[in-house]
Amino acid sequence: MGRQAKGLETELTAAKDSLLTFVSGLHLKSVELVSLTSEKKSGFALPATITTEPKTTVEREEDGAADILCHYSVRAIPKGANATKTSMRVLAVYTVSYAFDGKLSDESRSFLKQNALMTSWPYFRHVVQTATSDMGLPPLTIDLVRATDEPSKRRNTSSED
Repeated sequence: MGRQAKGLETELTAAKDSLLTFVSGLHLKSVELVSLTSEKKSGFALPATITTEPKTTVEREEDGAADILCHYSVRAIPKGANATKTSMRVLAVYTVSYAFDGKLSDESRSFLKQNALMTSWPYFRHVVQTATSDMGLPPLTIDLVRATDEPSKRRNTSSED
């Protein structure tokens, strides 16, 4: 192994050790729903194209504590409808609060944002199932969250999906 490879390996090992140390002192303090909006246009029915979009931002950061905002949306457009006309949507924002030892590095901040996304997603899935059922639709089970801020799409092929 050359000098550059050994240097990179040492750097990666140090980053991994630092993140493991951070995680060992990490504590989830709360998951709170801070905003919820849902709507269904008259006449909306499945099948539809369902788009889910998660986004995370750091709301508050200080030594030993951070709050991460998780913004989620589910939008549905009926099969054959204009793609710009959302017919059903559920939007929610959660605050996920953490306590930890020390200060956040770029790596630990990124880890917290991904962890907040994974931690609050089941809460959002529950809200979507409840809201769609309350709208008179079959309860919608949204897909797993992807560790990215990119929207994902899937097509419901029937009202049974």
